[in-house]
Amino acid sequence: MVSTTAVTVCKFIFDQYFLNLINLNKNKIKVVNDTIDLFIEEIYRDTELWRNEMLPKLTQFYTECIAPEIVRNNIGNGFKCIDPIYIREAIRIYEDKKCKKNKMQL
Repeated sequence: MVSTTAVTVCKFIFDQYFLNLINLNKNKIKVVNDTIDLFIEEIYRDTELWRNEMLPKLTQFYTECIAPEIVRNNIGNGFKCIDPIYIREAIRIYEDKKCKKNKMQL
């Protein structure tokens, strides 16, 4: 089960991406619980977050993950994508944390 906090953070990041991509200053979002409208929230564009955190990470991901795969055409040739070192390291750290958490629950 995904926590509400995780969903909220992901939604905020997507909203910031959307606002900066199409150059809007704000967006209104209706927050709904089942079929009941709870409230309307205004999300304002955060250009500092976009410029200093999101765009550099997206640029790195594109240049190190997406563009090389377009050139190599691994998927089109039936091969798996090749993850760059920073992705493999993040996966290893995530797996280590997950393993430690599972051991603690035993």
